[in-house]
Amino acid sequence: CMLDQLGGCCLYDESSRIAESKYGILGWLLAGEAVEKHGDLSDSELIQLALESLPSTLPSGREHFIEGRVHRWHSAVNAMPGGVVILPHDQRHRPEPIGFENLFFIGDYLFDSTLNGVLDSAEYVAQWIAGIVVE
Repeated sequence: CMLDQLGGCCLYDESSRIAESKYGILGWLLAGEAVEKHGDLSDSELIQLALESLPSTLPSGREHFIEGRVHRWHSAVNAMPGGVVILPHDQRHRPEPIGFENLFFIGDYLFDSTLNGVLDSAEYVAQWIAGIVVE
């Protein structure tokens, strides 16, 4: 989800990637000005800020915190790995148009795995749905 905390960030449920995970794993992605502002903080300070940024729907998150790690890729850019065939926008955002024509997908992974990617993805689907509603 997108959080209006830490200058705007993505909060990911990383535990969904690990089938055998016994614990919830959350990952925060900071980019742009947020990295400039918070980049010089220590790992423990960043972890503290992350815990403070938890949405109100996760009020007990701090109590269940076990450990934290910080990975720094200041000034790095993510991109699709070489060799991946990128499908057309329509196919990426609505992979099964027959039988599930009202099911749309939005995510950074559909573009370039950046904050801009998730915003571009959301804008694309929002415009698509607006076009359907107008019809």
